[in-house]
Amino acid sequence: MALIDKFGQYVRIKIEGMGEDLEPAGIILEDDKLRIDFDYVDAAGYGRSKISIYNLSVDTISAIQAGKCYASIYTKLHDTAEELLIDRQFVSNVVSETQVPNIVTNLYCLDKVYRKYMQVPIQIDVEQASIKNCVKAILDAGGFKGTIEYKLFPDVELNLVPDSPEQFDGLLRTELYMYASYKKFSINIKGDRVICMRKPDYKSIPQSSISERTKDDIVLDVRNLRANPQLGSGKLIVDSNLDPKIRPSTVLDVTNLVTATVNEDVQTLQTAQGYVEANISGFPRYAVFTAHHTGSNKTGEWNTSVVAFRGEKSAEMDTDKWWL
Repeated sequence: MALIDKFGQYVRIKIEGMGEDLEPAGIILEDDKLRIDFDYVDAAGYGRSKISIYNLSVDTISAIQAGKCYASIYTKLHDTAEELLIDRQFVSNVVSETQVPNIVTNLYCLDKVYRKYMQVPIQIDVEQASIKNCVKAILDAGGFKGTIEYKLFPDVELNLVPDSPEQFDGLLRTELYMYASYKKFSINIKGDRVICMRKPDYKSIPQSSISERTKDDIVLDVRNLRANPQLGSGKLIVDSNLDPKIRPSTVLDVTNLVTATVNEDVQTLQTAQGYVEANISGFPRYAVFTAHHTGSNKTGEWNTSVVAFRGEKSAEMDTDKWWL
């Protein structure tokens, strides 16, 4: 891909050292002039990214390779405000390679919470075993000090206390993810936040926040898309210009994507009336489950790809994979 001097894309990287308590300790690198490419998958489980930095000094490469550190990426387009995209991810591996005439340093990163807490062994019993109580107890047992957020849950489901207690014995990540799978919600990690997200279905929609428009909803516009969206009654796939605000649990409103002009042919209008109005425009909000961000300050790459879902009643099928 050809390099360009100015495309309105700004990327700043900050790499911080890690203290004995696994908290950030001192800045190793902060730069917005070198070429920086990134590929960030924000999905269920934990976020992971690959960050490529071009032509770092030998001393800086050695400093990054020598110790444990965190990497953050900030972006903006033209004169917009700078936004945090990758929030202090743990650098798990560093590979430096020569791509004549450049030296490229690739950082492979995982979310900070995963590195700091998810591999801690726990052994607890929870008597009042509601979803809220169990998630908090699991994370507290591992020493978690961040915040816990719940998205798209009906309140009655979050606080329902079953008759029997719950027991957790194993690695924190194993117990947390197994419990989430059992209760049919996903775990997402962002910085120091653990986000528990309920996949919307036709039963839970009326009782969850996805049923009401809020100021945090992102209304998609065709002018910001890079390709035609794949829009279905239960699933949405979008490829847009980079938007750090789009992440798992974000609600996307597709109202502006569904249009039919007065001079359309009869077949199109019948389709619009019979399918689009009944199945899409009646409930135009989709909850994001996976966001894939790629970008560079020296090439044309500046994309956000999204897979989102909304509740849709359909035929039931026996499966051990609850997300299908």
